[in-house]
Amino acid sequence: MPILIYIALCVLVGYFGRNRTLGFWGYALASVIVSPLGGVLLLVPSEKKVKKIVAQETAQEAEA
Repeated sequence: MPILIYIALCVLVGYFGRNRTLGFWGYALASVIVSPLGGVLLLVPSEKKVKKIVAQETAQEAEA
């Protein structure tokens, strides 16, 4: 039972990281390797993917 809870927490961290830099699988795997708490510590300071896409589009428009 504790293993299922551990895996569920890792998947939950991955779910919250799905729109972040590493994505779902990156944060889920990091949580499995380090711990769910370690995964959260990686997740919190990471940037959202949407910001990067918007920033890249803005930079491309500025160049044109």
